[in-house]
Amino acid sequence: MKNTFILSIAICFFFINSLNAFSQKNKTFDPNYKLLESKSKVQDKNFYLLTAMQQVPAIQQILSTNKKLSIFLKAKKAEITKNANTCGENPECHLLTFLWKDEEVKLISGILKH
Repeated sequence: MKNTFILSIAICFFFINSLNAFSQKNKTFDPNYKLLESKSKVQDKNFYLLTAMQQVPAIQQILSTNKKLSIFLKAKKAEITKNANTCGENPECHLLTFLWKDEEVKLISGILKH
């Protein structure tokens, strides 16, 4: 369950990043950088995993060139766009778009394992 959650977060981040939701430019490595820490090791790991997905070109290349993943992301984008236009001010409707169904998690897990 924990791995499924982390995988879901990672894919969501990749999806959001593919929508150009981030306006910051990539920064260079800073050897004096102090790691940020929360009280949750899982949250800390997710933060750095998602940062790596955003900033490491090799990871972006692997994820962005996978045809099955691209098809899935295109469908998810279409679903989000549709709900953005039809949900109005209903937050539950918008939230349901971002919650992953079990079959979606299995699909993405299978894609990333190969």
